[in-house]
Amino acid sequence: IEQQLATGGWLCGEDFTVVDLLLASYLGWYIQFQQIAPKPVYTAYVARAHERAAAQRAVQLDDALIKG
Repeated sequence: IEQQLATGGWLCGEDFTVVDLLLASYLGWYIQFQQIAPKPVYTAYVARAHERAAAQRAVQLDDALIKG
């Protein structure tokens, strides 16, 4: 997994897939709660996933729900 993520692409190649959605979510949580070491390859991958427009929209929706 690390070798593939180090290419700067996504897990299954150049296209973002549902696998990336799940893996980035889990890695983000595991890093946040110190369940795995925050290796640069993981943090860069999670950051790329969070930079996607759809991820930004999801954050906005979550924030709106939290604010009520």
